[in-house]
Amino acid sequence: MNREKLYRLTFFLGYISVLVVTFVPVFGNLSSIEIGPDIFKIRLDFFLHFAVYFVICLYYLVGLKFGYTLFRKNAFPKFLSMLFLLAILTEVVQIWIPSRSFNIFDLLSNIFGIVIGAIV
Repeated sequence: MNREKLYRLTFFLGYISVLVVTFVPVFGNLSSIEIGPDIFKIRLDFFLHFAVYFVICLYYLVGLKFGYTLFRKNAFPKFLSMLFLLAILTEVVQIWIPSRSFNIFDLLSNIFGIVIGAIV
């Protein structure tokens, strides 16, 4: 298997993994991060949502540096479309998953991770 095929396979396995994890019930709350003296608190899961999508973008950019592509034509728009679809889908399906719920801030964290990753 050549490196570009391995790059694509790894990307799509990661993509599917993020989708599958959406269906896993999670019990308990993730701790929060406190920034400053009780002025600004952010839940750790918001940061994790941001980080996952940001890292996916970095993975795409590293592939570009090595000359790998995920798609033959219109690679970047297709990549962003797939990522936005994943970000939205993973939050919406949680409406029907026991012990999971749709959270607009999770969705915004996903989208913020994509936007910052795309800007990089």
